[in-house]
Amino acid sequence: WSATREVLGEGALAIVELVTLDEAYSEKYFQVKGKRVPAALKTSKVNSAFSAPLKEKIRREKEYANKKCTHPNLVKYLKVFDSKVPVKILMEFMDLSSLTSAMTRFESNNITPEDRVELCRSVGIQTLLGLQYLHTAEGIMHRDVKTCNVLLCTEGRVKICDFDTARKITKDGSAP
Repeated sequence: WSATREVLGEGALAIVELVTLDEAYSEKYFQVKGKRVPAALKTSKVNSAFSAPLKEKIRREKEYANKKCTHPNLVKYLKVFDSKVPVKILMEFMDLSSLTSAMTRFESNNITPEDRVELCRSVGIQTLLGLQYLHTAEGIMHRDVKTCNVLLCTEGRVKICDFDTARKITKDGSAP
């Protein structure tokens, strides 16, 4: 892949950049032949100076990415590169960015109240469907659902991302 150095997002533990997949990766992960496809590359900031709890968060995200949960409302993790530090996770690119960013853009545009209601309904339903799948099919509780962890694309799809605080749900229904 090649990086454009466009930062899509940054948190305490990682930075996410836009990359362009070469034709081989595009075909392997998106079944697109003869075309370069955009993707997101999450690079951990964790190094030997980081505390054990922060390293544990990166481990959980890596574990989730390797699990390959498949649901239309969960971001698709493509490959984990963890043979050396920093850990890198290649994932699907959502072209409208986060719900946080979209809300800021929508505030500055003249969107009708009806369109706002429809947007809220669609985002809410798709987010809940993703969470339902995580809970019932995978036994995972996300634990950090917020607008910056809900991603949007121009096709109207909504996907949940960022699984570094996710936990397995125990038999009593908790996620310690």
